[in-house]
Order: sequence, then structure tokens, then C-alpha cells
Amino acid sequence: MTTNWERTRRILEAKGLADESGLTRKARMRRCRCGARVLSGLDGDWMALSMWMDPDPVDLVAAVQALAEGRRVRKLNVFAGVAYINWISWHLEDLTELTFLREHRCEGVTR
Repeated sequence: MTTNWERTRRILEAKGLADESGLTRKARMRRCRCGARVLSGLDGDWMALSMWMDPDPVDLVAAVQALAEGRRVRKLNVFAGVAYINWISWHLEDLTELTFLREHRCEGVTR
């Protein structure tokens, strides 16, 4: 069975978006300074933050646990074959329908 992430990765690679070019609104696969693969992009159209997310989606329990650890949590949306990292409106959205991503953390490396 194909996971959501595998489908997203295939879409990114097919569209030529899984490369090492600059950070944009469209989420792209990159390598962190620690060597781990991360999904990076801006988390909004304006006043956006640069996000470096672990590419493996997590469930709601793991997302809440990541928040408790001080990590940012965002949702992954795919529109017309393009992946985006977006803010979560915790009080407005059906949390059971979201694909959650956790902020990437690595040991001993600062941005």
C-alpha cells in the first residue's frame, strides 16, 4: 500500500520540485545540514516562516506531542500536484482529515 508521503514524493519528483534549489512557497525535498532529508518551504503566502519539516506524516497524537516538545507543526496540502506547507487553524479544521508534519530537529546544528 502506498502511503500519503510516497504519493507526495512521486508528485514532487515528477513535477521537478524535489531538488536543491531555493526556498519557495512550494514545498521541496532538501537535505538538512545534519544530512537528513527534509521537506522545506514557506508556510504562507505572506508573513511566512521558513519551515524545515520531517517528511514523514504523523497522526494527531504525535502532532500534539511535537507541540509539547516545542516543535512547530504544520499541515501538508497538495493542490494540482504541488505540495504546500500550511498553518493549521486548530479550532476551524477537522483534525482527523489533516496530514500533519513536524518541524525537523537535529542535534548540534543551528540555522
